[in-house]
Amino acid sequence: MAQYATPHTLVIVCCHAVYHGRGSGAESPEDEVSWALASFQKGEQTTFLLHADAALRIARRDPSHTTVIFSGGRTARAYPALSESESYLAAQAAVGSSLANLDVDVETFATDSWQNIVFSLLRFWCVRGAFPHNIVVVTHAFKTERFLKLHRQALRWPTEQFRVLGINPPFNESSLVGALAGEATAYAAWQHDLYGTGTVLRAKRESRGWQQEALEEMWRSYGLEAERQDPIVAERWKLFLTWDGSKVYEGTLPWMQG
Repeated sequence: MAQYATPHTLVIVCCHAVYHGRGSGAESPEDEVSWALASFQKGEQTTFLLHADAALRIARRDPSHTTVIFSGGRTARAYPALSESESYLAAQAAVGSSLANLDVDVETFATDSWQNIVFSLLRFWCVRGAFPHNIVVVTHAFKTERFLKLHRQALRWPTEQFRVLGINPPFNESSLVGALAGEATAYAAWQHDLYGTGTVLRAKRESRGWQQEALEEMWRSYGLEAERQDPIVAERWKLFLTWDGSKVYEGTLPWMQG
């Protein structure tokens, strides 16, 4: 499958909430009230900004060979027109972060951590016609094992070409204990349902606005039905994204040769 002649890195920013402010005064991205936060996310807006900043710092070190994709769908019912990913870009503009000379994109469908990865790869391929060599995921540090051991396994991506840059909120001891306990529960769910199609994880997606019809919307918006996309690779994508097994997908993946 087509890859860049020089190794290219895809940096995926896993978005976690919607910024709905206007960028100044009390609606600044640093202000909690400018975000649609869940009860357990109070005060995490500064961490979300750190995630974005960390990804852009990676890109600035080698802008010609790095793409940053902000990944996150329309998960806030109070703001149905705003995707997490597009709102993160708006937050970066509001804090004066320059994207000049950087390859930055958004993926606007993901509702969980697995979709963050696989939908970002799909977006990358549809726009750029090739696949990256390396993947860097920017997310909470306490989720690192989930990405390295479960999502990477489900993706069948080489271990040495997949890493996580984890940044936690400034937890106090009790908050950290709670976050780790919650992650242990999430890890167990993903361990038994690698692609998130079972009852528990599917329900979580749906609670964040996911509908299976969104796949068809992606096909159309990304041009998977159009002649401009490689039909063989497009068909591989469809088979992979509709796989509902609990075991690792054994079919030919879109980025594989042959």
